[in-house]
Amino acid sequence: MELYKNIKENNMLIQTKEVMKNPVAMAITIVFTTVFTHWSLIQCYAHYCAPSGWLGPFKTFLTLGSPTCHFVNVLQLELAKHYMSIWIGFAAAIIVNVIVPWNNKSKFT
Repeated sequence: MELYKNIKENNMLIQTKEVMKNPVAMAITIVFTTVFTHWSLIQCYAHYCAPSGWLGPFKTFLTLGSPTCHFVNVLQLELAKHYMSIWIGFAAAIIVNVIVPWNNKSKFT
């Protein structure tokens, strides 16, 4: 039974590596990972550093200067900045790999 489990895990790992060789799959993975991480950081910040409710502003007095809250806030802000860079990189890759070769082929025909 243990051998079957190891073979199954190795097969799944190989399949995952094959999928990740595909540039489209890699791009989708990067986008979803970035979005999920950003969402998780925002939820963490809202829950621990800026709680809701009528006591929220009073609790924020204690957590506003917290190094942990500052770190989470800076991290999510930088992630949001890099998200735009990721999309710009995707657009540049599409231009270089699709439009430029197509344009060069049309010049010689």
